[in-house]
Amino acid sequence: MELHYNTDGSTPFSASTDKTVAVRDRETGERVKRLKGHTSFVSPCYPARRDPQLVCTGSDDGTVKLWDSQKKAAIQTFQNTYQVLAVTFNDTSDQIISDRIDNDIKIWDLRQNKPTYTMRGHADSVTGLSLSSEGSYLLSNAIRGCLAICSQRELACCCGPAGCSLCCGCCPKVRQSRTTRFMYALYFILVVFLCCMMMSPTVAKQMKEHIPFFEDICKGIKAGDTCETLVGYSAVYRVCFGMACFFFLFCLLTLKINTSKGCRAHIHNGFWFFKLLLLGAMCSGAFFIPDQETFLKAWRYVGAFGGFIFIVIQLLLIVEFAHKWNKNWTAGTATNKLWYASLSLVTLIMYSVAVGGLIVMAVFYTQKVGCMENKILLGLNGGLCLLISMVAISPCVQNRQPHSGLLQSGLISCYVMYLTFSALSSKPVEVVLDEHGKNVTICVPDFGQDLYRDENLVITLGTILLIGCILYSCLTSTTRSSSDALQGRYAAPELEVARCCFCFGPDGEDTEEPQNVKEGPRVIYDEKRGTVYSYSYFHFVFFLASLYVMMTVTNWFHYESASIETFFSGSWSIFWIKMASCWVCVLLYLWTLVAPLCCPSRQFSV
Repeated sequence: MELHYNTDGSTPFSASTDKTVAVRDRETGERVKRLKGHTSFVSPCYPARRDPQLVCTGSDDGTVKLWDSQKKAAIQTFQNTYQVLAVTFNDTSDQIISDRIDNDIKIWDLRQNKPTYTMRGHADSVTGLSLSSEGSYLLSNAIRGCLAICSQRELACCCGPAGCSLCCGCCPKVRQSRTTRFMYALYFILVVFLCCMMMSPTVAKQMKEHIPFFEDICKGIKAGDTCETLVGYSAVYRVCFGMACFFFLFCLLTLKINTSKGCRAHIHNGFWFFKLLLLGAMCSGAFFIPDQETFLKAWRYVGAFGGFIFIVIQLLLIVEFAHKWNKNWTAGTATNKLWYASLSLVTLIMYSVAVGGLIVMAVFYTQKVGCMENKILLGLNGGLCLLISMVAISPCVQNRQPHSGLLQSGLISCYVMYLTFSALSSKPVEVVLDEHGKNVTICVPDFGQDLYRDENLVITLGTILLIGCILYSCLTSTTRSSSDALQGRYAAPELEVARCCFCFGPDGEDTEEPQNVKEGPRVIYDEKRGTVYSYSYFHFVFFLASLYVMMTVTNWFHYESASIETFFSGSWSIFWIKMASCWVCVLLYLWTLVAPLCCPSRQFSV
């Protein structure tokens, strides 16, 4: 089955189907001794590097045995659940490395007489193990031909269910749950960048000028004389339709998954190359949908509806975050009065930022004459911030909700000021004639006029900020705590443990993972006992984000004249959507305060 020389080349060892290991004469090849102890076929054997008398073996009986060729019986025996296909020693010969048909590689400590850790990553049974000459790297081979070294191990991630890791050996270990979310986010970013390019006439012009035979290529793929069907809002609608279908398909596929060990969980966490092909096929296939005019009209309404839901989810989570923050830090005041100082300091900072933001916007976005619309909106939103602050500390609300306070209203006020600033920045520039007959812009900061002249800078920074904000919203709203909050499930107040970083558990997301187990070379399989986050909800949020990107990049309801160059210079659609989001956020927070008063018989928990 397998044969090797010992470390000094004096003795050959061979494994056999007769359940024994043969010690042979180097000159004649005759068997001089049989090592008996296995109860089934002996497949692998391997001699130690440091001791010419030691040899380890593995068998179909599920055991790994350590032998001294000078003794009759095995020195040590390690029991496995499954058949053993390959064995080897580490460099110092104080550990045995073995694999099983269940794809795992185990490290056995000869001194402690037990396995110290397990390595995972292969998608099929491992059939061979080889240690590098300096003893630092282990090479493993599986039935499907994947080699577990850095670059080849990533092949198992792309073409199988193995978790992705950081390829460089000096990089830290990563959790499988995080690398999975990162890979989906990477696919999302690629499609968003593609959409931004499709909305840019400048990119289309540069391609036409610099790509040889551009028109011939366009005619060959039946995209028009100048590939006009591959640019503009209609192309973005089609590409985002494919991306939305991709995430919606995985949303349905991953419904009610509570463990990472099933087939559907393996598909969710691996096979990245095939999923990239699927995403590309879906985005490309959308260009072949018949009756494009009807499709685009219907899909526009679906996109608007999904985009609004995405915005509402983010607003709900902002309100939930404010209540969770106050509840967590208030819980700490029972044992440490310093938490009162922390609450007071953060509340003061929040209101200082909100008031400061209001003053800055009043200075730069209003003038003594004109800008009446900006003045009204700033006054209205400032008054709403004052209203929610007064309601939060009113006696009737305090009686029903003792945890209500100024910290939540301060945070909501900051967010309202941010949305107000974002809306005013998205407002189309107003141009009037001055006394010299020249066009001048009003109701915008003076320094902003020079910035807008550098079109490339505005487009680059705007695109990066847009993608960053959407990704942050997606990834923060797909945690287990956010998913539970949207479903109305909250931790009991008495179970709260005050922490500065209260968004995570005391030991991070993965508190259930044993600390004495090292999983894989650079991947930590942190979902052995259950999923860290809801797979289905994760894909649903990215499905809504796809619709939100589609509507945002195409200027919502002003899609026909939209382009990425004019997107960041202002749009009435974006202005009113952001302003409406500001008011909805205030209404949601007010509802959490007054709902217990309106419905006293119901139990509210925030």
